[in-house]
Amino acid sequence: MAALLSYALFSCFSEEVIAATTAVAAGAILAMLTDTMIPEAFEQAHDFAGLITVLGFLAAFVLRGCLKSINIYQNLTPNPFPTREGER
Repeated sequence: MAALLSYALFSCFSEEVIAATTAVAAGAILAMLTDTMIPEAFEQAHDFAGLITVLGFLAAFVLRGCLKSINIYQNLTPNPFPTREGER
């Protein structure tokens, strides 16, 4: 029922709103996994363990985007699944 209501609600929103909502949900799941699966981190950082992990993933995502925008990333990591000759 919730999936049907969410689909109906989000069908009228823009792609940016959907992307932001998905990003928040992914961050919440990542924070929950950190608190649950990495108890050593939770013992030392308590409430900030999930936030620190999410910020680390966000920094990696932003760095990858920056490197991609200046064409450094493509030279560092070749495409493991090339589809056509010379395509990256």
